Amino acid sequence: MPSGKVSPRWTLAAILALALLIRLSTWPAIFQDGRVFFLDGDDYYHLRRMMTAAAGFPWLPAFDRYIGYPAGSYCRWPPLHDWLGALLGLILGLGRPSQRLLETVAAFLPPAAGLAALFLFYRAAAAVLSRRAALLSLAVAAVLPLPAAYTLLGRPDHHCVENLWFLAALLCCLKLLAGGGRACAWAAGTALAMGSLSWFGFAYFSLILFAFLAAERALRPRESLPGLRHLPLVFLSQVPILLLVCGANHWVALRSFDFDAPSLFQPVLLAALGAWALCLRDRAAVWGGLALALSLVLAYAGVPSLASFFAAPAPVFKAVEELRPLFGRFPDLTTADARDFFGWALWLVLPLAVFFARESWTPARRLVLSWLLATGALTLVQLRYGAHFSLPAALVLGWGLDRLWGRLGWKAAAAVVLLWPALRSTASLHRFREGNPGSAELAAACDWIRLHTPPTRSLWKDEGEPEYGVFSLHDVGAQVAALAQRPAAAGNLHWCHGQIAESLSFFFATDPAQAYEFLARRGFRYVLLTDMFGDGSLSRYASLYRVPLPPRAWDLVAVRLYAADGSLGRLEDGSLAEPVERFRLVYESPAGAGGLSRWKLFELVPGALLEGECRSGLPVTASVPQRSVQGRSFTYVDWAACGADRRFRMRLPYPGLWTVAQKGLRRGVRVEEPEVAGGKAKRLSGLR
Repeated sequence: MPSGKVSPRWTLAAILALALLIRLSTWPAIFQDGRVFFLDGDDYYHLRRMMTAAAGFPWLPAFDRYIGYPAGSYCRWPPLHDWLGALLGLILGLGRPSQRLLETVAAFLPPAAGLAALFLFYRAAAAVLSRRAALLSLAVAAVLPLPAAYTLLGRPDHHCVENLWFLAALLCCLKLLAGGGRACAWAAGTALAMGSLSWFGFAYFSLILFAFLAAERALRPRESLPGLRHLPLVFLSQVPILLLVCGANHWVALRSFDFDAPSLFQPVLLAALGAWALCLRDRAAVWGGLALALSLVLAYAGVPSLASFFAAPAPVFKAVEELRPLFGRFPDLTTADARDFFGWALWLVLPLAVFFARESWTPARRLVLSWLLATGALTLVQLRYGAHFSLPAALVLGWGLDRLWGRLGWKAAAAVVLLWPALRSTASLHRFREGNPGSAELAAACDWIRLHTPPTRSLWKDEGEPEYGVFSLHDVGAQVAALAQRPAAAGNLHWCHGQIAESLSFFFATDPAQAYEFLARRGFRYVLLTDMFGDGSLSRYASLYRVPLPPRAWDLVAVRLYAADGSLGRLEDGSLAEPVERFRLVYESPAGAGGLSRWKLFELVPGALLEGECRSGLPVTASVPQRSVQGRSFTYVDWAACGADRRFRMRLPYPGLWTVAQKGLRRGVRVEEPEVAGGKAKRLSGLR
């Protein structure tokens, strides 16, 4: 190596090392107090599926009774990503991986996938550009925030491998354009199938390749590209793989055409693309007729699912950042996301793409431009596709920087200026959290549930409906299923529309008796609560679902339980906060700001029915001292009106020595646990 020059290999290694450091920047948030925490609720449901797969590998059921309890739910996610995590755990754990090992494996999957994707991206860029331009492109791709955000340590969602599988297919397709044979086509199809078996929306990458082929044949019918003769295999080779893995799935068995589920949509789409590709190649009417027939089937059966996925998500998902358009919706158009995720360089991508094409109008460059335009158009619709668009944009920007006049230092300075807002976003990724779903307090609450409540059946395989469930806000349903290992009402999953809406209905309930009946009728035994009113969750959900909030927060059962343990209390305005019967506090996390615990767990109990004589017109109170698991002392107070028959009735949720009082008269009543758990009646006399 000549003196004063840096080897491209060392430059490549340095850029990849920088990319890895960015993706490992969440380490302090992920590994804390001897635990592993994830960054998003979906990550915890992937952990549950990895643990399920590891328990009976390779069996991984599509139906899960622990999400959407009591009915359960069919999982729309394909199995490959969870199989991969389970397989690595089984190998490293010598066939018996612990939960901690699987959590660690899952945490490291995204940065490993991100690093591998960047290496393949460099290989693809080097096949189209000079080595120096490819390295500049890699440097830009390594620091853009959206690809990094999806491949951060501790974010093992299946989206972390999407760019990896497509880049593997893209490399094979570039070799096809350079004269490769059938082996390249089979390899490209296999890589695309692996992508579809990680996320079914991945089929749009196959559409990008088909659009490129169709444009080539329409605009340059006489140009000889032998490799394109094998391109139909890229689509057709995926069909048997998808049918083999997903053929027995619920949606396939129902003959459904669902874009975002393991249904017949994907194999029929790929068969249609393969038939159209054969028609374009050989101009055979039989292939054109088959392609038209399959396309008509898709248009009739599959387009409604596409429309519902893109145009009409459940209200709660309209607030999800990654699902909003790049520039926002009219009339609130904003360029903030474009600036934060791509810097000022975004405005140069399209002009540079024009010059990029004019410099050398080769098939490889035309394929890159197809990749750029398709992913860019989708990013305008949903910001999440920006993680895909970032890579072809980086390739074009790297080419533009290489063409910039001056030394490498000037090029680097120009890149920093153009990308500065995006670089600031990347620098803040170490603080990345979405609602702090993996907090230590929540994990400790889930641990307590797993260790101190009775286990339920169907944990790893379907053994029938579980004995009971744990009700919580849908945002933490996946954590309840994975960490507490108990059935949850709903998860923060887009296919749980009905369960999410139903879970929210409890949190807007104002009548304790109706709230209890709502949960008991569905088989829930515990309720996990947090400060939904203080953090703005209730107001946000009320706006999204157009549910009216009561005049006072204290009218809500959930607020009375969380803030006052369900006890009778007097508010600042002098009014009473009504007690919540049949709910007893069994766990709370350590007190935080304001003296309140972050999480509280209540058990539903029939409650001992205390009834007795009383003096008409005067309320009766019953109180019992309690001590929480954190050592906090409080007094639970219940009350009842004295009826026209001069009798009162209460449901007491705690065992112990109760003090029953009415205007100067007091009586002690001992209530035993069997009476509380069995809802037995206990009579009292002497208050009149």
